[in-house]
Amino acid sequence: MDDSRVQWSDLPPEILPIIGKSLETYIEVLRFRSVCRSWRASLPPFNIVSSLLPLDLPSPIFTADHLTDALLIRRVIYRLSPLDHQHSSDSASSSSFAAEGWLAKVESTKLGTMRFLHPLSTRYVKYDNEVVMFPDCPWIDVKYCTIVAVYAGGKLGFAKHGDYKWTLIDDRNFHYDDVIVYKGQFYAVDRWGTIFWIDSSMRLVQFSPPLCGFGNQKHLVESDDELYVVDRFLDKEPLLWNADIFHIHWLNNLIEDSPPKVIDFKVHRLDQEWGRWVEVRNLGNQSFVLGNDCCFSISAPKFEGVKGSCIYFTHAPRSTLGYNTHYFELKYKRIAKASIHDNEPIFGPPPIWLNLEATRYEEHASDNLYVSAC
Repeated sequence: MDDSRVQWSDLPPEILPIIGKSLETYIEVLRFRSVCRSWRASLPPFNIVSSLLPLDLPSPIFTADHLTDALLIRRVIYRLSPLDHQHSSDSASSSSFAAEGWLAKVESTKLGTMRFLHPLSTRYVKYDNEVVMFPDCPWIDVKYCTIVAVYAGGKLGFAKHGDYKWTLIDDRNFHYDDVIVYKGQFYAVDRWGTIFWIDSSMRLVQFSPPLCGFGNQKHLVESDDELYVVDRFLDKEPLLWNADIFHIHWLNNLIEDSPPKVIDFKVHRLDQEWGRWVEVRNLGNQSFVLGNDCCFSISAPKFEGVKGSCIYFTHAPRSTLGYNTHYFELKYKRIAKASIHDNEPIFGPPPIWLNLEATRYEEHASDNLYVSAC
């Protein structure tokens, strides 16, 4: 029998754009364009396909009409690993390969340059709990997307390109903690653990019963297609700022001088079939990462020294430092600092060649207010 298989690089050129246009995420397009020169030439780079971020937005700091002085930027979490690793089925090789992987938060600009950030913390995000955008597809101009944010200490609002102020989605409840895009829809959670679905008319539809958790802050995390709420318990109530009453910089310094400390976490999974909450005491090989602008799950076996069924976090979610990483073990209900010889490598600084590029970018960064969609 003749071998009729064709190399991927030998596919007819007219087919390549059809395949490429069916891809939905940026990482899929990136991998497509990395196959070979002909595949890369069949699809334009991102900044030609659609208008890249930063995108001008109204400032979330003031509720009154205000000049546009906020920029929305896209940050993507990657797992980076060497290209010259040897694929092997034996455990020793697999462990060696995993040990060299690390997480990187990558920020892109209109000029095509990249800035590498710490996965748990960034310099610019100080005034927004969470910002998400949808749809977020390489083939859709971001000017036609909707941005939903939790801002000003708990308000839930949205904005689109050209808006001169944020529009409140809920004008009665100012105690929202987090927002996420889950299965192609916006979802938000309030301080009491009630999850709401935001429909296409930007109206709230209750999606879950109240969790009635007594923690100080709720985080939404998607893992293995399931929706979780992580309840963060602090040793004292965090201070909330009000831009109409307090001077922002003064209060921001006050908060960062004495941040509250995490004392406990509880994890709950939403049983969507029965509409009830199930407390989770074991995440298996998965662990959750609670960043200051996005939360996500990772597979612990892919990183040397990373413990499964843990929550990685910093005590001050909006800290400008971000290298003081801790983890919470669900099984033993204890908090420990991620040491440089244990868990810190995946959250530590990227290689020196990436740090040099990040330093050059940092020197030219402006003082504008930045919010991020991760």
